[in-house]
Order: sequence, then C-alpha cells, then structure tokens
Amino acid sequence: MSEKAKELSKKLNALGITNKKEQAGVLAQIQAESNYVPRSENLNYSGDRLWQLFPKYFKNKEEAYKVAKKGPEAIANRIYGGRMGNAADEGYKYRGRGYIQITGKNNYKKYGDMIGVDLVANPDLANDPDTALKLAAVYLKDRSPDLTDPVKTTFAVGPVDTAKKAEERKKLYNNLLGTLGVPKLDQAVEEIKAPATQQYKIQQGDTFYSMAQQLGIPVQQLLSLNPDVQPSMLRIGELVNVPNLSGE
Repeated sequence: MSEKAKELSKKLNALGITNKKEQAGVLAQIQAESNYVPRSENLNYSGDRLWQLFPKYFKNKEEAYKVAKKGPEAIANRIYGGRMGNAADEGYKYRGRGYIQITGKNNYKKYGDMIGVDLVANPDLANDPDTALKLAAVYLKDRSPDLTDPVKTTFAVGPVDTAKKAEERKKLYNNLLGTLGVPKLDQAVEEIKAPATQQYKIQQGDTFYSMAQQLGIPVQQLLSLNPDVQPSMLRIGELVNVPNLSGE
C-alpha cells in the first residue's frame, strides 16, 4: 500500500499539490474512502444499518427495512434523492464514486467543471483513476481549510460518524507522513469540555466547519454537542446545539 501512496504522491506533484504534508492529507482521505481503488459507493445496507445511519430519511424502522429490501438503487434514491441537486430519482445516478466518493449532482457539476470533465452526463468517469485523483485534489483543496490537519479535513468533508472517522484518518495521515518521509504528528488528543448550550437553526450554506469558525471553537466541540447529527446531511431549518458563549 505504501507503494501506491508514493505513486499517487508523484501524481499529486503534477497536479500542483507538492507539499508532502498536504499530500498526506489528501492520501489519508483517499485511503479511508476507497483504499486507493476508485469505486462506486456500496449501498448494500441491511435494514438495521440503514436505520442506524440515516434515520432522518424514514418515518420509522419498518420503513427503512422496506427500502433496504428493494436494494441499492432504492436506498440511494431515498437518502440522496431530492437534495444535493438531485431529482428524486437521481440519488443512485449521482451516488458516491471515485477515490473520495464524490456524491450529488451539484458536486459532479462543480468539480467536474473544475477539471474539465462532464461528469453530469458521464458520472461513471469519476471512477477513472486519473479523473478520480484530479477530483480528489480539487474537492479537498476546495473543502478543507488546511490539508495538513487531518481532523479539520475530515470534518470539512463530513463522512457519516465524522468524529470517529476523524480519529481514524488522523492515524492514517500519521502513517502516510512516515511513508512520504515527513516527521509524524503528536498523537495526543486534548479533551474538549463543552460549555452550556443553546439551539441554532441551520441556514443556507451552513456547515459544522463554518459554524465552528464563526463561534471560534473547534469543530470537534460542535460535533460533541450533536452526537446524533450527521454533518454531511444538515438541512435548512434543522435545529442543532451550539455553545452559549455569552454565559447567559
């Protein structure tokens, strides 16, 4: 696996990402999402797992079971349809693909245009290895405030179970630093104590990262206050917990 990381490191140089720490940041996300093999999202969820991961898209557990029995296409259309630029029946068409599992018609359009590939008309091109790497590079550079910080990058990307994934990807990043010949990070993780909270209604364009920036707090703290909220699936009008920094 280290040879594959070194191979992609050379290709990232050609794409303008020459800093080894930034390369490790990109490669950690790629390794976590696809293990260096561009692929389509695995949507073979059991009813239990579907309900566990995406409860907000179902009336109850029984409905999740019914959708799960219909298979991946029905699952994707339920959890991705009608959002991220998708029509109700386009969730499967624009499901996760590539090295970083780019998802949603809006992302296929935006990042496809950035690399000069019509992914809206040809979504399977996201699984072409060269295209997949270009997508990973532009997507992560656009989304992450700091590619050398694997925790911030993971929260900016917002996979399901983000807090857990952030710690896993921090370890991958550290290993990749060694592979690329860069000194490793201190693995110590400082405990974050949350102050009193109040509720905030999600507005257009809000992400956990943008809210954390505005509040001047770590993203991890915001996630700890909202353990049942999936950062990649925030909806306008949804109520989330935020620190009451006024102390009132």
